[in-house]
Amino acid sequence: MDAFEKLNLWRKSINSRLRELLLLVKDERLREALSYYPLQEGKRLRPLSLVATCDALSGNLDDAITLGCAIELIHAYSLIHDDLPNLDNATFRRNLPAFHIRFGDDIAILAGDGLLTLAFEVLSKRELYKSLDERALLRAIHLTAVKSGPSGMVLGQALELYHHTDREYINLLKTAELFSLCFMLGGLCANLEDLSALEALGKRFGICFQMLDDLRDKDGLYLNLGSILEKKLISELKSLLTSLKELSLFTKEIEIIMKLAFGETIQELFS
Repeated sequence: MDAFEKLNLWRKSINSRLRELLLLVKDERLREALSYYPLQEGKRLRPLSLVATCDALSGNLDDAITLGCAIELIHAYSLIHDDLPNLDNATFRRNLPAFHIRFGDDIAILAGDGLLTLAFEVLSKRELYKSLDERALLRAIHLTAVKSGPSGMVLGQALELYHHTDREYINLLKTAELFSLCFMLGGLCANLEDLSALEALGKRFGICFQMLDDLRDKDGLYLNLGSILEKKLISELKSLLTSLKELSLFTKEIEIIMKLAFGETIQELFS
């Protein structure tokens, strides 16, 4: 099986596991709402990064897929709340009506709350895992709370609303912390104790991802740096590749994920 086939298999497994986990929501109408964003077509960059890291380190892929789904649920919750009128006021996402347009602002708030708490139900349900014990799951729960909560992603979102002037710091918290979590949990699935190098790697990946987004939309960090942002992005991507190689994580699967995340921007670095 080549790398593209493996990645497609992982994506199908992630989508299938998401459907299974959403069945934990017993009320049919609420389940329909909570499923709207998670089951839409997407690149699945966060869970794929987690699974690819686990695979490179010879960990349990089934557990990595379940952990990846928990993070995807958190990502979906953050998108629902981001799209609300009092935040980004988006009307479309992935060429479909935004959540609050489809279901209403009230259900959007509840669905975001539901997906966040469902993620922690998944993280804490021991019978969903094959190799991770209670100690490892407690560590996963703690890391997820720190990275996605008021010390991480939520803080980044709040600082953006407060018009904080350090855009790079906002990007680190709002976007990069969740990516760093994925790389760390991939290492956790492979029984690594020291996850600091994976944390730094994941932060760099997330920072590059947000830089590219700012460059494309000409907002965020682009408003501070202008055209210099592209040169800074290329420099950071080179450092990211070096870090991946130093940690023996630059597999064919990771390479494909990099191309999915960064597209044409990174092509020249592979030539």
